[in-house]
Amino acid sequence: MDQFVLEEEEATFTVVANGSELNYQWLRNGVKLMDEEGVVSGSSAASVTVFNVSTDDLGFYYCIIGNMAANITSNNATLNLG
Repeated sequence: MDQFVLEEEEATFTVVANGSELNYQWLRNGVKLMDEEGVVSGSSAASVTVFNVSTDDLGFYYCIIGNMAANITSNNATLNLG
């Protein structure tokens, strides 16, 4: 779901998937996110949070969810200031 937040607020995106031994990888504009204290948390979990949102954080967020059987990609969600 698209989100509109004020600058320096936080935004959280969540996916729901069924299956066993699922792996998650969040991406912004096609670039893998990495956890960094005070910046991003949950980059390899079902929910990712971006702290202190700035213009650098805007764009399309999505998650690749997978296990040994297959990978799927979530729908895009857009982060905007507003």
